[in-house]
Amino acid sequence: MSDIGVFYKCYKEREAVEYSLEKLYQVYPDCPVYLASDGGHDYSDLMTVHQNLKSERFHDNRGWMLNSNGVNKDVIDNFRSDRIQAMFRTTFYEMLERLNSGVQWCDKPYVLFMEPDVLVRGTLTKHAGYDLSGVVPQPNIDPSAGWRNILRNIDGAKDVYSWSWPVIFSKKAFDECYAFAHSEKDIIEKLLLADLRFGIADDVWLPILFACCGYEQVHNSEITECNRNSNWRFSNHSLLHEFREKYPIQGSQNVGRHSR
Repeated sequence: MSDIGVFYKCYKEREAVEYSLEKLYQVYPDCPVYLASDGGHDYSDLMTVHQNLKSERFHDNRGWMLNSNGVNKDVIDNFRSDRIQAMFRTTFYEMLERLNSGVQWCDKPYVLFMEPDVLVRGTLTKHAGYDLSGVVPQPNIDPSAGWRNILRNIDGAKDVYSWSWPVIFSKKAFDECYAFAHSEKDIIEKLLLADLRFGIADDVWLPILFACCGYEQVHNSEITECNRNSNWRFSNHSLLHEFREKYPIQGSQNVGRHSR
C-alpha cells in the first residue's frame, strides 16, 4: 500500500492526462488521484477506467490573468491595485480549497501535486520523512523576491528564494498551512502585494505558504526535468517534469500555455 496520493491539476491536455494516469497506475495501482480540471475538459469518464480516481471540473481559476504569452500586461502593470488584488485573493483561496479537497479525499500521509507534464515512471521513496520536497537548488532563484521581507517578520518562518516543481508534501504539514492561510489572512494579503509571482504560480505560493509555518523544501533526488537534463530519457529518476510529448501540438485549438 502506497503512502502517496495525487492532486492532479489539468486543463485540456486530454492525451497527456490519459497517458500519465496510465503510467502512474502501472507503478501505483491503488493510488488515489483527485483530478481537478481548471476550466478544461470534463474528465469524469476516466472514473470508470480508474477505480481510485475522483474527477472534478471547476471554473477556470487563473485564465483571467493569462494570455498566450503568459501573464497579461494589465496584471503585470496593475497587480498592486485594489481591483487586481481582490481577484488574486479570490483566486488564491479557490485554489487552496481545491487542493484541500484533494488532500482530504486522498487521505494519505503524502501528496504529489502534479500536472500533465509530470510523469511518474518508478517507485517514489525519497519524500518519506520530509514535509516538502522538490528539486532544490533550482535555476528558479531570486534573492530579491518580495515575499522574503514578509517571511522575516513571521516567527519561526523559513526563508524562500528558490522554488521547483513538482512537489511532494506531507498531509500533516499541509493541514497546518491550510489553517494558517485562513487564520492569518492579513499575511496572505501582504504576500500577494509583495510579489506578483505569489499570486500566479503554484510552484511559488505553495513553498512560501509552507515556509510561513516553518517548513523548508528539501531536495528530492528522484525528480528531474526534461529541459534541464539531456539524459532524462535514460536516467533512473522516478519522477519527471516537463514531459510534453503527449501535449497538444502547437497551434491547436483550446490549448493551454504549454504545447509540443
